[in-house]
Amino acid sequence: MAFFFKKKKEDELLDLPPLPPLPEDEGMEQQGFPMDEEESQGMPPLPPMQAPPAMPPPQMPRFQKPMGIPETATVFVKIDKYKEIMQMVDSMNTKLEDLRHNLDKISAIKQRESEIIQGWNAMLSESKTKIDELNRKLLRPGEA
Repeated sequence: MAFFFKKKKEDELLDLPPLPPLPEDEGMEQQGFPMDEEESQGMPPLPPMQAPPAMPPPQMPRFQKPMGIPETATVFVKIDKYKEIMQMVDSMNTKLEDLRHNLDKISAIKQRESEIIQGWNAMLSESKTKIDELNRKLLRPGEA
């Protein structure tokens, strides 16, 4: 099987039969196409052109979410921006952890403070009962 052929001589390619002669004006007249205005005067006039029927203007379609397309979309971000975003997220996480730790400390301090205040309230109420008892005994010396 040969894939390469010898080139044919240009002379062999140019030996085509001659084209038939073009029809003269007479041929066009025979087909019913007048060539000058004098001949077209005897023909009936063409009907006037009518405008196409008016169509309502096209309305813009409202955007509706096609069925089967998920709400989420793929977002592409440059690597350096991604690294920057991840560093910011890590920084935010560490700051949130610090805040959580500080709030836990504050809650522990408040709890300890309320325990101390309750102890003071207990001491005050005990002192009040002792003073009331002392007042009751001192105002009536004969009863004791």
